[in-house]
Amino acid sequence: MLIRTKEPNLSRIMQWIQTAYSIYYNREHKRSGHLFQGRYKSIVVGEESYWHMLSFYIHLNPLRAGIIEKLSKYKWSSYHDYVSTRKVHKWVNSEAVLDSFGRNKQDSRKEYRKLIREVSGKEKDFLADVRYGMILGGDKFVSWVQKKFIDRKEKNDEDLPQKRE
Repeated sequence: MLIRTKEPNLSRIMQWIQTAYSIYYNREHKRSGHLFQGRYKSIVVGEESYWHMLSFYIHLNPLRAGIIEKLSKYKWSSYHDYVSTRKVHKWVNSEAVLDSFGRNKQDSRKEYRKLIREVSGKEKDFLADVRYGMILGGDKFVSWVQKKFIDRKEKNDEDLPQKRE
């Protein structure tokens, strides 16, 4: 799932999604208990080119895992919202990624479809480029995130009272 937020509220969003969906699913299937195991993994994504590659990576996951043979036949993906003129999922905003692919929506969808075909089967482990376990972007972006958030957190942690021995 690729989510773009303006506020640092991703954990609240994910908690709501996990809770609301679990309640819905458990009611529908007359069951109880957890649906998700462990905490979600989140990474900060920098420049536009990284969004594109991350979008391809996410859409190609079912192919890589051997769940499907043809991406267009997989109904549990937002891929259709990216390449089709018909909106499949109301909550998917594909424009944030597609806007930079062409002059208009039709060209963007065509280009996205073409590029995802080109990278399919050739993509490297995209997440290997994640630095500090949570940042994906160029050197300048990684440095900015580190200075703004990581270094500041470590400094604040030093100011905390230490446990007495």
